[in-house]
Amino acid sequence: MVSPQWEPSALAGELWESSPVQWLEVPGRSNKLAFKALKQAALPHSEAVVIVTGFNESLLKFVDLAADFHGAGFAVYLFDHSGQGLSEREACVPENRLQNAFVSSFQDCFVSDLIHIVDAHIAPQHPKVHVFAHSMGCLVTAHALSQRPELFGRVVMSAPAFSIVWGDKPPGLPAIGTKLLSFFGTGLGAQYRLAPAPGGELSWWNPHAPITGVLLTHNQERLRWYEDLRSQHPEIAMRGLSMGWLWEVTAAQDRLWTGDAVDRIQAPVLVLTAELDTIVHAEGQARFCRSTPRSTRVLVPGAYHELVFETPKIRNPVVAAALAWVKAPVQGPDPDPEHGEIQVVQRARQEQRLSGDAIVVQPQACGSKAVEPDTSLLASGAAFLGFGVPEDTGGAIVGLALIGAGAATATAIGLALLITRRQRL
Repeated sequence: MVSPQWEPSALAGELWESSPVQWLEVPGRSNKLAFKALKQAALPHSEAVVIVTGFNESLLKFVDLAADFHGAGFAVYLFDHSGQGLSEREACVPENRLQNAFVSSFQDCFVSDLIHIVDAHIAPQHPKVHVFAHSMGCLVTAHALSQRPELFGRVVMSAPAFSIVWGDKPPGLPAIGTKLLSFFGTGLGAQYRLAPAPGGELSWWNPHAPITGVLLTHNQERLRWYEDLRSQHPEIAMRGLSMGWLWEVTAAQDRLWTGDAVDRIQAPVLVLTAELDTIVHAEGQARFCRSTPRSTRVLVPGAYHELVFETPKIRNPVVAAALAWVKAPVQGPDPDPEHGEIQVVQRARQEQRLSGDAIVVQPQACGSKAVEPDTSLLASGAAFLGFGVPEDTGGAIVGLALIGAGAATATAIGLALLITRRQRL
């Protein structure tokens, strides 16, 4: 039996249609980005929220979330990342690869685009800009905050993609395969081709077919609406992950833990972990909380990856927690995010003391004990290849034991797959 189709409310639809999609030029590139601004007519200088979408998403998907923030008094801005959604693809991408997710530079495209859009099109009109980011959008936002700590006021991260997403059995092999396949594929000039490995081509990518074989949401009514949206706008459906995209994104995940990149993030961050997420891993989200001075991580019980696309029982508390978080004064205490069945599972331990009217955050380690990470060359190599080495064990020992055999095996597998599938997309 086909589930009935959900529809945004009449008010949400009216708000959405009140503002057309604009096309923004970005410095240094010819491809334009799709952009939408939903301002407060009666409060032109209200605070603002920018929604940063994830991989294979379009701003068209967030009609009701935009209405939620707008109804709470915020101006709302959305845009599609370079190379996906309604945004134009990079000029270098061949005509027959336009539906393959590709980015030439995570930093120069995704991160720089977000910073430019906020600086040029949002911040000049608003006293404070907050952000709601999802999945890959959280990785983009984290790098932007590391480089520009003052860019945003409060931050909500929904199911952040901070760690490798291709599973964990056998241990480490998917991470090795992902990185080496993308490295050699890009080096051999196949950066626009789909990665020849499980997950490279999405089983549900066809915009004119039902979405099956992937656990995005329990809400089948919303899923039917999304299928209809993809059918009306087939250009927003990506066929899969190119080797160039994989290389850039996995490298960005690694850079997040390099040096003091995460330490520089000072904004109050609410991290939403979906309990039944099969798209991203929670370990990276927990590590992010341990590494940032003012973050709170909550568990959303029974939820799949698409938290704001879930059933009302799951979505409503998530949206309530997000709204309460961004409405609170940045310099004030962080609000309690426990709405409905949402549970706080991790909070960056911090001492807050009043300094005039402001709260000064003095970060401490978040965990049972503070341990200096192993930064040796072998330990770094093990981390690069995707082996999860606990911070209180000898990373060098693990690296010495595993890097040689793992890298050699994965290299052979990767090159073999690349050669045998060279005729494919």
